[in-house]
Amino acid sequence: MNHNDPTDVRMKKPNIGEIECVKYFKRNKIAFGRFGYDNENLEYEKEEFTEDDELLRKRPDYIIYGKGFNFCFVEVKIGAADGVKIKDIDVKGYKYWNKTFPVWIYVYYAKAEKHELIKLNDIISICKEKIKDVKPENRDKMWNNGYPYTKVLLEEIQSVIYHEHRKNKPCEMCERNNAMKRDDDIYVCDVCNYKYPVK
Repeated sequence: MNHNDPTDVRMKKPNIGEIECVKYFKRNKIAFGRFGYDNENLEYEKEEFTEDDELLRKRPDYIIYGKGFNFCFVEVKIGAADGVKIKDIDVKGYKYWNKTFPVWIYVYYAKAEKHELIKLNDIISICKEKIKDVKPENRDKMWNNGYPYTKVLLEEIQSVIYHEHRKNKPCEMCERNNAMKRDDDIYVCDVCNYKYPVK
């Protein structure tokens, strides 16, 4: 999949991010269902909904449910070597759905073959910090439609996720779904695969 392809072309190609995300759900025995746009139904949905229906178009990709936590939405993003692009217009839609169930962002960095799962509010905080001193006219913008975006690095996401781990505490998602497993004297977080010693 080439990020420079038109949207309708990209949507009809296999989405490696969604493929890896589904593997993650199945590996961790998380019940999931499609909520956002399905590539195979793109033409049908484009006939039903206009381009102005942003809130409907920005539905997160999946709705999930697992042992120990309530329903959540998950939006899948694919990150390049230089980061993942978080568009302002997308965030606006996700914030709307975040009022119904918590929205999490699953980011798959294909080149590094790594994934991270982070709360929408944490992504928003990262973006706000990165653009706080940037004038609107100097923001990065999408080449095809001019939408402003913020590029978020893998290391920036990991820094937020691992903040609690560095204090030898499970992250919020681990506490909610009890996704911990013991390996000798090491705990492994099934959410982000972070390993830390048992005290």
